[in-house]
Amino acid sequence: MFCRSAWIVQSTEDGMFLCADGQGGISFCKLFGCADVFNDPESAVEALTDHVDGFGVIIQVFIPD
Repeated sequence: MFCRSAWIVQSTEDGMFLCADGQGGISFCKLFGCADVFNDPESAVEALTDHVDGFGVIIQVFIPD
């Protein structure tokens, strides 16, 4: 089985994960499994800056391909 790298954004203020709200916007969720993944670290950094005001972490995960 091959895996690919992906990145998840988590807020350090409340521990919530960045996710889509289903209507084209951004929301936050409590569950790691519901978090949206970013395909490149640059996109994750942009999301961290735009939606978490830089108060967060980027977590690298590996997803089965």
